[in-house]
Amino acid sequence: MISRLLEFLARHAMAVMAAGVVLGLLWPAAARSMAPLLIPSVFFLLVAALLRQNWPNVLREARRPARAALAFIWLVFGTSALMLGAVSVLDLPDGLAIGLIMMASSAPLISCIPLAVLLGLDAALATVVTLGTTLLLPLYLPPLALTLLGLDLDIPFGAFMLRLAALVGGSFAFAWILRVGLGRSWVERQATRIDGVSVLMLMIFGVAIMDGVTAAFMERPELVLIYVAAAFAGNLGLQAVGATVFLWTGWHRALTYGLLSGNRNMAILIGAMAGQADFGVLLFFAVAQLPIFILPAILQPVYRRLSRIPQRR
Repeated sequence: MISRLLEFLARHAMAVMAAGVVLGLLWPAAARSMAPLLIPSVFFLLVAALLRQNWPNVLREARRPARAALAFIWLVFGTSALMLGAVSVLDLPDGLAIGLIMMASSAPLISCIPLAVLLGLDAALATVVTLGTTLLLPLYLPPLALTLLGLDLDIPFGAFMLRLAALVGGSFAFAWILRVGLGRSWVERQATRIDGVSVLMLMIFGVAIMDGVTAAFMERPELVLIYVAAAFAGNLGLQAVGATVFLWTGWHRALTYGLLSGNRNMAILIGAMAGQADFGVLLFFAVAQLPIFILPAILQPVYRRLSRIPQRR
């Protein structure tokens, strides 16, 4: 029965993930009750995603480090500087401004890897860049956010770095132990069920992250709508600029860079901050899940049409 449930979740991934966010918004009690599961869901989502990686393909792509280095420079420094410049000329609430900059500085979503496959993009490039930036996140994000960008996150530098390291390093280590202990063949046989676990973790995360959003909307609907509009604008804007910057690499890779630029892993940041950040920052991280869950389904025809353009070698 559990196997059938996980297979069902894997087959209906996009609908189930969207349902989690909607459920959290419409049923605040469920969001509140699942709030303690927020950090565990992030951890096991990372573990499940790492288990499903095709590591030989990752290693082959890693032998071309120039692409990964360009992506890292853009995703860490380029998008951060771009977003910092954008918010500096806009009159935004502090929590929203910090949230946008943190989004532009974080690693791409792990789910960008299967999305790249679904959308017909460069999945190997997406895998190397996503895993590389995720693994390095504890080293670069705290000094970037707290020192170079001067953001006030209401959390000590050391604690932020240690929590990020524990979350990212722990998930990599646990996934490696499972893969070695259970064997590659077992992991391959359970691929669909592992995907179902990923979708389940995303659904739990989607419900839990909405804790407090409905109440905030009831109290200040105009503020929440501003945050939602900024989340969609930030996601789409970074995707468009990222694809444009790398258009010289060909449409497939340019769209891959765009996908990675706009869809960032704020779940890791939420887990590392452990609720200590300003409410405005956490509110933005919550509503920023809406474009992450909604836009891929809307933009899928656009990606597929553009992907038919011959790729530059």
